[in-house]
Amino acid sequence: AERLGTYLADDYYESCDAYATKTDFAQDCKIVLNVLARCPTDATLARFQQLTWNGETNLAVFLARAKRILSEYNSKLPSDRQLSQASMDEMILDKLISMVPGAAKAELRRQRPSKVEDMVNIVSDYSPEAGVATSTLQQLEKRLDSKLQKVLAAVSRPLSESGQLEKLQQQVQALQQRGNGSKGRSFQRKCGICLGSHMT
Repeated sequence: AERLGTYLADDYYESCDAYATKTDFAQDCKIVLNVLARCPTDATLARFQQLTWNGETNLAVFLARAKRILSEYNSKLPSDRQLSQASMDEMILDKLISMVPGAAKAELRRQRPSKVEDMVNIVSDYSPEAGVATSTLQQLEKRLDSKLQKVLAAVSRPLSESGQLEKLQQQVQALQQRGNGSKGRSFQRKCGICLGSHMT
């Protein structure tokens, strides 16, 4: 029972290793048969469509799995309806493009590589780690800009207040000058009868 699924490979081995008891031979035989049971074409295509890459697993492994599932789907089609290798490569590439970050997405669309090695290299050049570094730098720049704005505001505030104070002082001085001007005038008393310059 322990060696029952050792001859399997890829997803079949992983499924058998995950679900087999490795102690009950009869039970494990049923599990292996279920794993190897023929899957309809629509179910196989659904497996390909549901396959996702989260950026943590090895990209080459993901692409190999996608190619294996798509090849399995293609082999179940009638011979006159089977896809060419180039068509399957395009489907795998389009699936990868739908899951990678924006920069890698644009580069994959531009180059349209057909080799797995080229796909891996392009995605690696625009890996999330590089994006994290860029994002961190941008955040740091924003913080520095924010602090600089605060410093400039703090420096310019006293200048504006001093300008207002200077303007206020000028207004006070103008009022004082007006007052002094009115006090400086000589007041002449006039006659209450004839309004002459002599006293009444």
